Amino acid sequence: MTRTDVEDDYLTDLLNGFKADLPGVNHAIVVAGDGLLLANTGTLERDQAERIAAAAAGFAGLANQVDGELLGGGLQSITVELSEGYVLITQTPGGARLAAVVRSNSDIGQVVYQLGLLSDRVGKTALAVAARHG
Repeated sequence: MTRTDVEDDYLTDLLNGFKADLPGVNHAIVVAGDGLLLANTGTLERDQAERIAAAAAGFAGLANQVDGELLGGGLQSITVELSEGYVLITQTPGGARLAAVVRSNSDIGQVVYQLGLLSDRVGKTALAVAARHG
């Protein structure tokens, strides 16, 4: 197994642990700053995961644009409320993004908190994976 396989497996393991520990989390993905899908929980088909990655990158791009125009503090997180749940997006210290699809009956506060902790762990590894793919 190569170092890059280990990095991919590590990200996937982190996402699967996050999903397993938090009832109501349906899917989770890691997205490079340019929108490239880096890892997912495997609960989505690859093409679905890539479309969600592109959407997450689009949401983050919009939020960064508004932040740059009006506030300038940097993206922390995005919450999109849907009729059956939420899409939660957070930025890692390295510039990648984490996105989670969560059912509405979830403990959203706990999911957001754990997503923030996961973000710190994913940041450095995601940078290495993105460099390899880019």
